[in-house]
Amino acid sequence: MATIPFHQRVAEWVRHTDHSYVYRVALADVPHTASAPWPELCVVVCDAANLFDVEQLLPDLPPIIKKYVRDGNLAFLAAAGEEWVFRSVAILGPRLYPVHGYPLALTARDVFLEAAETHPAWRGKGVAPGMLRVTADELLARGYTCGMMTIATDNMASCRAAEKGGARRIGTLSARRHFGRWRAEFAPALAVPTGAGEEDSRRAA
Repeated sequence: MATIPFHQRVAEWVRHTDHSYVYRVALADVPHTASAPWPELCVVVCDAANLFDVEQLLPDLPPIIKKYVRDGNLAFLAAAGEEWVFRSVAILGPRLYPVHGYPLALTARDVFLEAAETHPAWRGKGVAPGMLRVTADELLARGYTCGMMTIATDNMASCRAAEKGGARRIGTLSARRHFGRWRAEFAPALAVPTGAGEEDSRRAA
C-alpha cells in the first residue's frame, strides 16, 4: 500500500516478476503465539458500517483500503494519533481471489490477508505479530478459521513476523506480468511422510 511512482507502475505493468511465499495460518492458533499489540496504539477494525468514522480518525486512509471495505471486506488498522502505524485487509471467502493471476480458492471459512504494511518507523517492534492476533480474534468471532497470505521471498523481516505469529509456509508463488497480463505458477512445499520412501521401494521391488 506504499505510494509507488507513476513511472514505476508503468514499468511494472509492462514487465514485472514476483516471487512470493504462500503462508497458511490456523486462526485459532494465533492468539497462543502472537503477543498483544502495543497498548498505546489505537486499534480499529473497519467494515462498511464504520468506514465513515474511520475516515475521520485517519484522514489519509488509502483509497484502496476504502474500496476493499466497500466491497464487503475488513480492514485492520493501528494508529498513533492520526498517524497510521499498521494497516491490512482481510479478503473474505467464499470467492475465487486472483493473486498475481493465480486463482486462489477461498472457502466460506477462509480469508486472504492482503497488503499488510507496518510504518517504517515502527518495524521490528512487534506490531505486525500483535495485529495478526487482533485480526485472528476478530475473524474467529465472525466464523472464519483459516488465513492465507503471500510475502515476497526477499522480505525476510515480514516472513519472520508472519512465522512468529503462527503462519506456516505452504509453497511458493512465481508470477510474471507482461503488458498487464499475469502468468503464475504455484509450487507446494510438501513434506514426505515418514516411511513413504520405504513403501515405494517395496512396491518397486
